[in-house]
Parts: sequence; C-alpha cells; structure tokens
Amino acid sequence: MSLPPFIYILAAVWFLYNQILAYRRAQASHNWPQTKGHVTVAQRQLFGIDDYANLTGARIIYEYNVQKAKYTSHTVAFSPKFARPHQLITKYRAGKNVIVFYDPKNPEIAVLEAGPKRSNYVMLLAGGLFFVLAALNLIFQLI
Repeated sequence: MSLPPFIYILAAVWFLYNQILAYRRAQASHNWPQTKGHVTVAQRQLFGIDDYANLTGARIIYEYNVQKAKYTSHTVAFSPKFARPHQLITKYRAGKNVIVFYDPKNPEIAVLEAGPKRSNYVMLLAGGLFFVLAALNLIFQLI
C-alpha cells in the first residue's frame, strides 16, 4: 500500500521548515551575547529501538546565569549531531567551564557552538531535494 502523494509533500514541507528554523537560529546565534557556564552532565545516552537496534548519543547538560537568573540547557549546536558521542563527551566533560551563547530576547535558548555548521547546509539541501522529489511524485500521479 502506497501513501497518498500529498503526505510526502506535507512531510517534505515539515522537514524543510524545521531545517530552515535550525539554520536561522544558528545564524542568529553568531550575534548573541556570551556568558560563562559549566557542564553538569556529560554522558552517553542510549536510544533503544529494540533488543538488536540501538542508537547512542551524547547527553550534555550545562548551566549558566543571565542577569542573576539561572538557566539550564542541553543544546550543543543548532545543527544535526553527526559527531560521535564520545567526542562530545570528551569535549564537554562534566565540570568543565564553557562559554554559552544565549538569545537576548529569550535567555533560556542557548547553545555552546554558535553559528551554522556544514551539516546545516547538508540538511537544507536534503530538505529541498526531498521537497522536489515529493512534488514530482505528486505531478506524475496527477498526469
């Protein structure tokens, strides 16, 4: 059974929209103010799909203060996390002091690595390609 073509269009639009938001937030973070923070948790996190298929990721949690208010965040970068978990855990080990970039309009939004990464561009390209393929699928279904 095949899904209706408009489902693919909706999925492509949703995916592309989320990638554009991530890119725009990454771009904006270049100009955000900085504050000092420290990492409170740095550990591997297991995302179990079933007994045979598991994914691992890095769970990085850090605290920082903005105008005497204390905040906690887990966002390392506004890009897909293609780095291996052990690399992030080594780079942001628990107890390490870090520089935190925070949104001045919304200080609970923060990131450790400001600016877009190569993976942001890859995901934008993938989203655009997904949309084009979904649109072509819809067009060919209508012909």
